[in-house]
Amino acid sequence: MSNKTIHKLFPSLLNSRIWGIAFSPFSLLYGIAVSLKNLFYDKKIIIPARVSAKIISVGNISIGGTGKTPLVITLASIIKNKGYRTAVISRGYGGKAKGTLCVSDGKNILTSPEESGDEPLLHAKNLPDIPVIADPDRIRAARYAEKHFQSEVIVLDDAFQHRKIDRDIDIITINAANPWGNKMLIPSGPLREPLKNLNRGDICVITHTDKSNNIENIKSTIKKYSGDTIFLTSHRPLSFYTLQHNKIPLHRMKNKPVLAFSGIANPDLFRKTLLDLNLDIRTFITFPDHHYYTAADQEKIWQKALLHKVKAVITTEKDIMRIDTWNKKNIPLYYLKIELIFISELNTFKQYIENQLNKS
Repeated sequence: MSNKTIHKLFPSLLNSRIWGIAFSPFSLLYGIAVSLKNLFYDKKIIIPARVSAKIISVGNISIGGTGKTPLVITLASIIKNKGYRTAVISRGYGGKAKGTLCVSDGKNILTSPEESGDEPLLHAKNLPDIPVIADPDRIRAARYAEKHFQSEVIVLDDAFQHRKIDRDIDIITINAANPWGNKMLIPSGPLREPLKNLNRGDICVITHTDKSNNIENIKSTIKKYSGDTIFLTSHRPLSFYTLQHNKIPLHRMKNKPVLAFSGIANPDLFRKTLLDLNLDIRTFITFPDHHYYTAADQEKIWQKALLHKVKAVITTEKDIMRIDTWNKKNIPLYYLKIELIFISELNTFKQYIENQLNKS
């Protein structure tokens, strides 16, 4: 069972001290491997590959949902609007395709979620005029973007640990609702790297700040290890949509009895968002992260919806990428679309990005 799966099925485990102690020997070995890898890069024993385009990495220091996807979408839009030829590269986790896959050419979506994975497809649908490429080899993907789209700036999704490619800006996302868990490394805890490695970042973006009263402590921890510029963000619900992408205003769902389900890294945040919108959640079903929904899954969801006499079934925008059809016409399926909102000054963030891109 992978650490991602453990986090999905038993989210409290990776925050517990008992779990941490039990698996500490494995975390020690993992920590040694991570430290050696970073040492080789820091001492320039291994030299990252350089491409012609400017590279911006958006990543995190812990597993679980930290809000990378909405930030990548916001960031790529900002860069495109500045006049740069922009591309987005995702690892394509969960996709079946091998090698480099062009998910979107900036005009048309060219693949399916089964091939690309859900996150690249979500990028493509929200960035219709920006090429999106899925490939675990970011160097190969970046060179593809340069060759086929003459990309000047490339945004890498989930690449903080992928040091094989040199980058001009490293952005670290931190979930304010659960920033460090039990502060232990995989598999004892949620950390991909020790907290001291925050010093590799250029910017820390604290997400979901509306779900935490601990922001000052999080900022203090960041400043203890790093001089990174810190920005605060939250996620704002925009509207519900049908599978055909017809808009359902938020207020129309207020107090309605619903069944909610998700297959994302942090389902609790989704549940809290729905509760904040005053939905009457009769039951909540969780699936593994990046789960593809079969006919049997849909039947299970529908049967529970009938049992609880709900008026609608609700899921996330990322989950809807993995659902082709919904044939249960007597109970509608909606997904919730959200956007990233900067609590800190957005113009300052934009100016920082532009200044870094203008450096020779």
